[in-house]
Amino acid sequence: MSSGMGGTTGLWESAEAEATLPAQDVERAKASYAQRLGMSPTYEDKVGVHFVDGATRFRLFKSGGTASGSHTQLALIVVTSPPSSTRSAHAVFTSWSTTTPT
Repeated sequence: MSSGMGGTTGLWESAEAEATLPAQDVERAKASYAQRLGMSPTYEDKVGVHFVDGATRFRLFKSGGTASGSHTQLALIVVTSPPSSTRSAHAVFTSWSTTTPT
């Protein structure tokens, strides 16, 4: 992997990344992920609610702050393969509304 400075480093070769997402109402966020994405928590602990699916990992944690909503906190890219094995795989990008009902 390139270090961005012309060299290479093995630092990230065995690293795992997990997005951490703040949630004022963790139960509501869990329900939203279940309804919109069909995802159920893999496990819960004192750190938060963990979702793991293959190499995709993220965690919800209880937050007292308010997000500005002006930036992306988690982007999921769903890659699917066409039925024919002779065609190359393609990515399907989907957006979900993150507006909060009033």
